Amino acid sequence: MSHPLHFSPPRKASAVCHWLQRQHPALLAIWAMSAAFTAYGCMYAFRKPFAAAAFTGSFGGIDYKTLLVLSQLAGYTISKFLGIKFVSETAAGRRVFMVLGLISTAEVALLAFAWTPAPWNAAWLFLNGLPLGMVWGLIFGFLEGRRVTEFMALGLSLSLIFASGWTKATGLHVIQDWGVREALMPAVTGALFFPALLVALWMLAVLPPPDAADIAARSGRQPMNAAARHAFIRHSWPGLVMLVLGYMMLMVYRDVRDTFQVDILRELGVATSAGRLVIIETQVGVTVIATLGLFALIRSNRGALIACGVLIALGGMLAGLSTGLLQQGKISASVWMTLTGIGLYAAFIPYQAILAERLLAHLRVAGTAAFLISLCDSYGYLSTVSIYVYKTFGGVQSGWAGLFTHAGYVLAVALPLLMIGALSFFAGKRPALTLELPAPTPQPEQALP
Repeated sequence: MSHPLHFSPPRKASAVCHWLQRQHPALLAIWAMSAAFTAYGCMYAFRKPFAAAAFTGSFGGIDYKTLLVLSQLAGYTISKFLGIKFVSETAAGRRVFMVLGLISTAEVALLAFAWTPAPWNAAWLFLNGLPLGMVWGLIFGFLEGRRVTEFMALGLSLSLIFASGWTKATGLHVIQDWGVREALMPAVTGALFFPALLVALWMLAVLPPPDAADIAARSGRQPMNAAARHAFIRHSWPGLVMLVLGYMMLMVYRDVRDTFQVDILRELGVATSAGRLVIIETQVGVTVIATLGLFALIRSNRGALIACGVLIALGGMLAGLSTGLLQQGKISASVWMTLTGIGLYAAFIPYQAILAERLLAHLRVAGTAAFLISLCDSYGYLSTVSIYVYKTFGGVQSGWAGLFTHAGYVLAVALPLLMIGALSFFAGKRPALTLELPAPTPQPEQALP
């Protein structure tokens, strides 16, 4: 018999949790959205600000900044594979403490990075990325399985779009206006966001559990052990393969744009500044979020699943179309960066916040969407590391702008084909895939720090 996942609010937060239960659902959704946005946005402050610095030079024929990117990304990728187990098995009462511990560990690694000579400090960025890859799935676990999960998850989606640009802009400000040296800047930037992180984690911890209507609409949610994960993969592997392949392509595209955005614009002759980065990402975010918010209006899980596939296909096509317009001289590099961002995140965010949620609800699986997200993420980041290694050590001479433009054309062709195949597999299934999962081990209530 399947057992829905129950959230045990911490003792100190029980009064707030009960208060939230008595409020209008819209207030609960806004509370959760704000908390998720802040929590994951703060995580970015411990991962991405170093990308705003130049980190010039080379060691052993390897560009220093590329070495740093590869080191952190390798740790982050391993973290995603670890997350398939740990995120999907983590009970609700442990999530806050796990997120706090993971991010604190990342900050310690940044401090060590600042005081270790180059290039040996690259090892600390590996240890910085190692804990951070599990944060998304842990935060999403607070939100999934509700009738308004899509609206709540808009906070995560917003942070995914805005946080990289904002935290990198903060990093530039710390260097340019405060005079902090490049190596110390990432740790300083992370420390600035730590108080907001604590508040956001408390807000997530006091969320009340999904009610009976949520469970009826979206299926019960519970941790998934190894047997449950393997059973789901056996039932769904053809569709999962197509979804993962699409995600791998999107992940490479997103990470190149996100990490080397400044370098790409510079290669195209566009001067960069903190203000320009914020403007580009804000335009992208407003456009994408306005579109994704409409998913909360789609009651049919099957209909939402199909809409996700269509939006992902259209996002890939926009990435290719805007690249063609740039190369024909019909749009500027800044407009191109904005359009590629819209296409990218219109395709990427449904994977992260909607697709897995509605897929489990359509199939009536009493598991956790965080497992599917971690599965896609792990292979997505593995593909990104592979591309970076090939470009660094494979004798590829083209710059990041060249790689990014070619990837846009690949997305325009591959994503529509993969979505057609995946939707044909999943949308045609009757909601009868019921996995007999063991009941989660009861967790003792825990107080907030």
